[in-house]
Amino acid sequence: MRNTIRIAVLAAGALGAYSIVKARRKEREMLDNAGSTTNASEAVDTVEIGPDADADQVLDAGVEQTFPASDPISIDSAYRNRA
Repeated sequence: MRNTIRIAVLAAGALGAYSIVKARRKEREMLDNAGSTTNASEAVDTVEIGPDADADQVLDAGVEQTFPASDPISIDSAYRNRA
């Protein structure tokens, strides 16, 4: 009877330790994979408008160059950077 209890206690302890290790590994993986999957500078660098762009095209480019979304729209920058 005592051996059965000892085995049950050891099994429960091993299961608890395994659960803790597994949870920590999962947490570490989540932290390693955290962050944005996009690069904002790539989105801003690829904005192109022609020299004869109309107001709507300049506005669209300004909106695309605005990052983060809380910043004011950069229409002035888009207008100055047209090809």
